[in-house]
Amino acid sequence: MENYQGIKFYTQRQASDFAYDDRLAQLNYWAYIFGEMGLAPVHSQGAYGNHSYREQEDAFVITSTGMIPGNALRSSNYCLVRYQPADDLFHIHGRREPSSESFLHLFIYQCFPEIQSVMHGHSTLLNSYAGELGLAVTAEECPYGTRELARAAVDVFAQGHEFIILKNHGFVAIGDSIRQTGCRVLHHYRQLVERLADIS
Repeated sequence: MENYQGIKFYTQRQASDFAYDDRLAQLNYWAYIFGEMGLAPVHSQGAYGNHSYREQEDAFVITSTGMIPGNALRSSNYCLVRYQPADDLFHIHGRREPSSESFLHLFIYQCFPEIQSVMHGHSTLLNSYAGELGLAVTAEECPYGTRELARAAVDVFAQGHEFIILKNHGFVAIGDSIRQTGCRVLHHYRQLVERLADIS
């Protein structure tokens, strides 16, 4: 997997805060749980994972880059973003830069109007056992944070999948609610655990 080098797109901050509802606490809960479980591993400068929910047709709330998830909600760990194609940049409401995988979330929301939440994490074991678990995998490895990675994910989701593996990278789950998306991740992780138990 490519070493992290920061975000690969341009941003323009519109405000340091944004309005939010109880969905932000739900998203924070899942970000914390995945961090504790090692599904979005926490490191000294953040976590290997990013999660979002759709706010409006053309905007979504996403974890910020370098966020270290915690049990207590801190709105400063999140951004409201809206992509501006004319300027090829993301307009931001929030104190920090959005996740480096903002294009991944953007492309999914643009292509699938029914999807309300996207969760992306990393599990070496899920990558390794994807074939045995019957998980769909993107055809090629793509650099993180790029349109190419986002398009590769969309191509697989368009085949009717709701949980996929980005080749040599991580997993992505989609759903019509934050809870459904989080539970979908846990469902496949449970399948992995059961598979490992059978092997032992």
